[in-house]
Amino acid sequence: MAAELSGASAGIGFRIQEARQFIRTDRMFVGLIELGVLGAILDLVFVALSRRLVHWEHT
Repeated sequence: MAAELSGASAGIGFRIQEARQFIRTDRMFVGLIELGVLGAILDLVFVALSRRLVHWEHT
């Protein structure tokens, strides 16, 4: 995402940067919400994977 903010021409980071440039706060917030949801989903996936793969460690 950080690379998208600096030089990409596609992706969530690019869309957030473009929305900021054209003062489209509604699109910026949608992009930020997308990032939050994507992060939460990936966190759940990694927690589930770690529980299956590292079953001897209790969290």
